[in-house]
Amino acid sequence: MLSRPSALRRRALALRCLVAAAAFFAAAHAHALPTRASLGRARARAAAPAPAVSTEARRARLLDAFSHASTVRRCWARQLDRDPTTPTRVLSVTLSVDATGRTRAVDVRDPRAPALAACIASAAAILPDVGPGAAFEAVTTVTLEPGR
Repeated sequence: MLSRPSALRRRALALRCLVAAAAFFAAAHAHALPTRASLGRARARAAAPAPAVSTEARRARLLDAFSHASTVRRCWARQLDRDPTTPTRVLSVTLSVDATGRTRAVDVRDPRAPALAACIASAAAILPDVGPGAAFEAVTTVTLEPGR
Protein backbone atom coordinates (compact mmCIF):
# COMPACT_ATOMS: atom_id res chain seq x y z
CA MET A 1 0.00 0.00 0.00
CA LEU A 2 1.21 3.47 -0.84
CA SER A 3 1.68 5.96 1.95
CA ARG A 4 0.99 9.66 1.69
CA PRO A 5 4.03 11.73 0.73
CA SER A 6 5.42 13.89 3.43
CA ALA A 7 4.83 17.63 3.46
CA LEU A 8 8.41 18.24 2.37
CA ARG A 9 8.06 15.84 -0.56
CA ARG A 10 4.75 17.48 -1.61
CA ARG A 11 6.42 20.89 -1.65
CA ALA A 12 9.32 19.54 -3.71
CA LEU A 13 6.91 18.01 -6.24
CA ALA A 14 4.90 21.24 -6.45
CA LEU A 15 8.07 23.26 -6.98
CA ARG A 16 9.23 20.87 -9.71
CA CYS A 17 5.85 21.20 -11.47
CA LEU A 18 6.05 25.00 -11.31
CA VAL A 19 9.56 25.03 -12.75
CA ALA A 20 8.56 22.64 -15.55
CA ALA A 21 5.50 24.74 -16.40
CA ALA A 22 7.56 27.95 -16.41
CA ALA A 23 10.14 26.34 -18.70
CA PHE A 24 7.39 25.11 -21.04
CA PHE A 25 5.74 28.54 -21.32
CA ALA A 26 9.08 30.30 -21.71
CA ALA A 27 9.99 27.98 -24.59
CA ALA A 28 6.55 28.28 -26.17
CA HIS A 29 6.56 32.08 -26.04
CA ALA A 30 10.25 32.75 -26.63
CA HIS A 31 9.44 34.28 -30.01
CA ALA A 32 7.21 36.87 -28.33
CA LEU A 33 9.97 38.26 -26.15
CA PRO A 34 12.18 40.67 -28.08
CA THR A 35 15.88 40.51 -27.50
CA ARG A 36 18.28 43.41 -27.71
CA ALA A 37 19.61 42.10 -31.04
CA SER A 38 16.14 41.67 -32.58
CA LEU A 39 15.17 45.18 -31.50
CA GLY A 40 18.30 46.53 -33.21
CA ARG A 41 17.46 44.63 -36.41
CA ALA A 42 13.88 45.92 -36.32
CA ARG A 43 15.11 49.51 -35.96
CA ALA A 44 17.53 49.02 -38.85
CA ARG A 45 14.74 47.65 -41.07
CA ALA A 46 12.41 50.50 -40.16
CA ALA A 47 15.09 53.12 -40.80
CA ALA A 48 16.08 51.75 -44.22
CA PRO A 49 14.54 53.86 -46.98
CA ALA A 50 12.39 52.13 -49.55
CA PRO A 51 14.19 51.55 -52.84
CA ALA A 52 13.38 54.23 -55.38
CA VAL A 53 11.17 52.95 -58.17
CA SER A 54 10.74 55.08 -61.25
CA THR A 55 7.35 56.45 -62.13
CA GLU A 56 7.47 54.62 -65.46
CA ALA A 57 8.05 51.28 -63.74
CA ARG A 58 5.17 51.97 -61.36
CA ARG A 59 2.95 53.00 -64.30
CA ALA A 60 3.83 49.80 -66.18
CA ARG A 61 3.07 47.69 -63.08
CA LEU A 62 -0.32 49.39 -62.67
CA LEU A 63 -1.31 49.00 -66.33
CA ASP A 64 -0.27 45.35 -66.26
CA ALA A 65 -2.40 44.72 -63.16
CA PHE A 66 -5.35 46.53 -64.76
CA SER A 67 -5.05 44.55 -68.01
CA HIS A 68 -5.08 41.28 -66.06
CA ALA A 69 -7.95 42.27 -63.75
CA SER A 70 -11.05 40.21 -64.30
CA THR A 71 -13.25 43.19 -63.45
CA VAL A 72 -13.31 44.47 -67.02
CA ARG A 73 -14.34 41.07 -68.40
CA ARG A 74 -17.07 40.71 -65.77
CA CYS A 75 -18.40 44.20 -66.48
CA TRP A 76 -18.47 43.54 -70.23
CA ALA A 77 -20.31 40.24 -69.66
CA ARG A 78 -22.91 42.08 -67.54
CA GLN A 79 -23.31 44.71 -70.24
CA LEU A 80 -23.90 42.01 -72.86
CA ASP A 81 -26.42 40.34 -70.54
CA ARG A 82 -28.28 43.66 -70.24
CA ASP A 83 -28.05 44.48 -73.95
CA PRO A 84 -26.84 41.70 -76.27
CA THR A 85 -26.79 44.11 -79.21
CA THR A 86 -24.08 46.29 -77.66
CA PRO A 87 -21.56 47.14 -80.39
CA THR A 88 -17.79 47.03 -80.02
CA ARG A 89 -16.51 49.62 -77.57
CA VAL A 90 -13.12 51.31 -77.43
CA LEU A 91 -12.88 53.00 -74.05
CA SER A 92 -10.23 55.37 -72.76
CA VAL A 93 -9.40 54.62 -69.13
CA THR A 94 -7.48 56.97 -66.84
CA LEU A 95 -6.04 55.53 -63.63
CA SER A 96 -5.08 58.09 -60.96
CA VAL A 97 -2.47 57.05 -58.38
CA ASP A 98 -1.55 59.08 -55.29
CA ALA A 99 1.91 59.48 -53.72
CA THR A 100 1.44 56.42 -51.49
CA GLY A 101 1.01 54.22 -54.57
CA ARG A 102 -2.68 53.59 -54.11
CA THR A 103 -5.10 53.82 -57.03
CA ARG A 104 -7.53 56.56 -56.07
CA ALA A 105 -9.71 56.78 -59.18
CA VAL A 106 -10.46 54.97 -62.39
CA ASP A 107 -12.08 57.33 -64.88
CA VAL A 108 -13.98 55.69 -67.76
CA ARG A 109 -16.18 57.68 -70.05
CA ASP A 110 -18.81 55.95 -72.13
CA PRO A 111 -21.95 58.05 -72.62
CA ARG A 112 -23.73 55.21 -74.44
CA ALA A 113 -23.28 52.74 -71.54
CA PRO A 114 -22.87 54.57 -68.21
CA ALA A 115 -23.46 51.37 -66.22
CA LEU A 116 -20.50 49.74 -67.99
CA ALA A 117 -18.31 52.74 -67.25
CA ALA A 118 -19.32 52.76 -63.57
CA CYS A 119 -18.66 49.02 -63.28
CA ILE A 120 -15.16 49.32 -64.76
CA ALA A 121 -14.47 52.33 -62.50
CA SER A 122 -15.00 50.05 -59.50
CA ALA A 123 -11.72 48.29 -60.44
CA ALA A 124 -9.82 50.84 -58.33
CA ALA A 125 -10.71 48.84 -55.24
CA ILE A 126 -8.96 45.67 -56.41
CA LEU A 127 -5.82 47.07 -58.01
CA PRO A 128 -2.66 46.49 -55.97
CA ASP A 129 -0.55 49.33 -54.61
CA VAL A 130 2.41 50.19 -56.84
CA GLY A 131 4.67 51.61 -54.14
CA PRO A 132 5.35 55.12 -52.90
CA GLY A 133 6.62 57.87 -55.15
CA ALA A 134 5.24 60.76 -57.13
CA ALA A 135 1.53 60.84 -57.93
CA PHE A 136 0.73 60.08 -61.56
CA GLU A 137 -2.00 59.23 -64.04
CA ALA A 138 -1.86 56.30 -66.43
CA VAL A 139 -3.99 56.30 -69.57
CA THR A 140 -4.85 53.17 -71.52
CA THR A 141 -7.51 52.02 -73.96
CA VAL A 142 -9.72 48.99 -73.60
CA THR A 143 -11.34 47.38 -76.63
CA LEU A 144 -14.47 45.39 -75.82
CA GLU A 145 -16.01 43.25 -78.54
CA PRO A 146 -19.11 41.07 -78.45
CA GLY A 147 -18.23 37.41 -78.21
CA ARG A 148 -15.00 38.02 -76.26
